[in-house]
Amino acid sequence: KKVLIIEDELVIALDIKYSLESQGFEVCDFISSAEEALTRLDNIKPDIIVIDIVLEGMMDGIELAEIINEKYQIPIIYITALDDKKTYQDAQKTRPICFLVKPYGDKELLSWVNVALEQSEKQKIKKN
Repeated sequence: KKVLIIEDELVIALDIKYSLESQGFEVCDFISSAEEALTRLDNIKPDIIVIDIVLEGMMDGIELAEIINEKYQIPIIYITALDDKKTYQDAQKTRPICFLVKPYGDKELLSWVNVALEQSEKQKIKKN
């Protein structure tokens, strides 16, 4: 299953990539801005997306998730250092699979990725 990572901190993106790949997931790419993600999503076609809320560029991860929900319906997992109530409430409006606050454990991320993949499979079955 293909996972897209949208994270502006390279060290964190690589850590997520290695954690997922060590468990057999395919990380199709990691991207640092919402704008770049939007130009590449049609070609990448991930099964799930891990998105940081703070990104490079003009758009944040929540704004990106709104567009992804409208156009692609791909399950989203948020990762963020922001744990304030407003950020959480804004993020919840986009119906993510989960909202992980940094630092989080590899096991926690991997279990949510599996939940996201299950939901992705259910969505694909509904479409067919």
